[in-house]
Amino acid sequence: MTTHDPRPVPDLANYGTGMGKEYEWLISDHPWAAAERARRASEFYAAELDPDAEAIEPPPPGEPHPIVEEEISGVPAELAESVGGLAEPAVDPTADPHQLPYTVGDVEPDEVAVLGQRAEYAEYRRAHGEPDYQYPDHYVGPAAAEYPPPGLTVQR
Repeated sequence: MTTHDPRPVPDLANYGTGMGKEYEWLISDHPWAAAERARRASEFYAAELDPDAEAIEPPPPGEPHPIVEEEISGVPAELAESVGGLAEPAVDPTADPHQLPYTVGDVEPDEVAVLGQRAEYAEYRRAHGEPDYQYPDHYVGPAAAEYPPPGLTVQR
């Protein structure tokens, strides 16, 4: 996008994300919408990748992890030992299970993600009583910078 809105980006952290006009704008090419999508994505992935970073300290080297094996495998340690270790958990108890689904390479570029979001939004609107709905042309491309967030008062 080549158009730049010279005004500072307003705080859109609490801006609506329902399936109405606010969401329609949020998936637009307006520079503020793109900035807010990037902020929300960053916040989401940070929370997913490191939800308890401050809550659980890693144990000192050589110390057992504070999470007991039963919490990971559901198998009591005594039973695991009684079958020769065959029932021991296959998951490293020090691994954060939330880190497994996401890697940096999984993050779609915003330009790609927003195209899918627009298609899904148009499909949603068509399925909910607007059979002829098309995503508004004025929200696509550099001209989108001329359309501020609906319902948000912004000083020029």
